[in-house]
Amino acid sequence: MARTIYREWFVAFRYPGRECVPIVDSPVGWIPDGWTVQAIKAVASAERHAVTSGPFGSKLGRADYIDFGVPVLRGANLRVGGGFDESQLVFVSDDKAQELRSSVARPGDVVVTQRGTLGQVGLIPKECRYEKYVLSQSQMKVTVDPQRITPEFLYACLRSREVTERFVAQAMTAGVPHVNLALLRGFRIVVPPFDLQRRYTQVAKDLAGEGHRLVKESAALETIRDILLPRLVTGRIDVSALDLDALAEGPVA
Repeated sequence: MARTIYREWFVAFRYPGRECVPIVDSPVGWIPDGWTVQAIKAVASAERHAVTSGPFGSKLGRADYIDFGVPVLRGANLRVGGGFDESQLVFVSDDKAQELRSSVARPGDVVVTQRGTLGQVGLIPKECRYEKYVLSQSQMKVTVDPQRITPEFLYACLRSREVTERFVAQAMTAGVPHVNLALLRGFRIVVPPFDLQRRYTQVAKDLAGEGHRLVKESAALETIRDILLPRLVTGRIDVSALDLDALAEGPVA
């Protein structure tokens, strides 16, 4: 639903209040008058390492991974077309995370794959399990300036088909396909008026919150299943007295 609303408002330009707004030419095509085309670095936060990448290969490897600690974001945690999955995390120690502090991402940051499966992007949600994450060698992140752009809008923009195709088309294809940090910083996007961004953000947040709740419920049910199933199979839980047919039918509305 969030993707459909984004396409309706910001690709087809059928957004609230469009009736009296003319369409004008821009460096990336026709856009509504009053909208701008800006590089990622122009809408990023002024703080240090607002647009940054993971550490060089020698600084982070399998030997650094431990069972618990600060999670590392890898390609397995992102999706082409958008997504953020915390089910396959690896971890490093607090000391290692401090050593790699220039490659740390936090809730509200947008994470983009740099090499490997290009087109993967994710928004670290405010409701995530950890307060910070270390980027792997194959990831980059953007911390936005909240006065210029909302993270939800930037995420929706970067995961849209048109923008993904334009971003991937600029990849360097020698060896493993990859994009560098300079390309991300200079990559241009269409930025609508901030009030319209905020309207979209509120809708996207509500939908994302519902999605996050359903994911947590699903994970809890999977845990219960994994606990109960072996006990049912081995007979440790006696269900001989249950009316299984009635349970299968469930209540009739």
